[in-house]
Amino acid sequence: MSRSARSRPHRNFSVALVAVGVAAWLLGLGAVVGVPANGTVGSTAHAGQRHAGAAAVTARCGTTQLRAEQDGTEGAAGSVYVSVRFTNVSRTACWLAGYPGVLFFAEDGRPLTTASGRNGGPTPRVVLPPAGTAEFFIRYPNPGVAECRPHQTHRYLVTPPRASLPLLVESPRQLSLCPGTVSRSPVLTSI
Repeated sequence: MSRSARSRPHRNFSVALVAVGVAAWLLGLGAVVGVPANGTVGSTAHAGQRHAGAAAVTARCGTTQLRAEQDGTEGAAGSVYVSVRFTNVSRTACWLAGYPGVLFFAEDGRPLTTASGRNGGPTPRVVLPPAGTAEFFIRYPNPGVAECRPHQTHRYLVTPPRASLPLLVESPRQLSLCPGTVSRSPVLTSI
């Protein structure tokens, strides 16, 4: 098989992924808006520290200021929880508040049909200094308990709250999603 023929599936997936992301953005599906609570929560590059002057930060984090990566997965009470971490890669502090958007893809690049719900309470404003982190959680039914025919994936798009452009997240291991509802928490301070 020629080298160009071997790279075609990856290129086709990338083109399909970008096309779906742009379509979701144009249709308004890429962003989920949350209303910030009155309080501001500081997040730092080191767990347990508070950022002084967190209330003075007024700029919302844009997609280009962030990196998103999967932090871990675990199962509990018939569900699978996936932790996703946002890291501020810019040189200035910014804030996040609300519920991120999530769009999963099958291994062949097709978007998976999952309804996206919200799971959680207030949506505090979380301040991220440079290199600071915040996280949110994705929850979906455990295929072993839900007795479904799961879809396999390891790629998904995450749209930061109040943003319109998504970030690609690659899971280090295969995720098995049941068709149905995937819920997500608001952005929280990293522990």
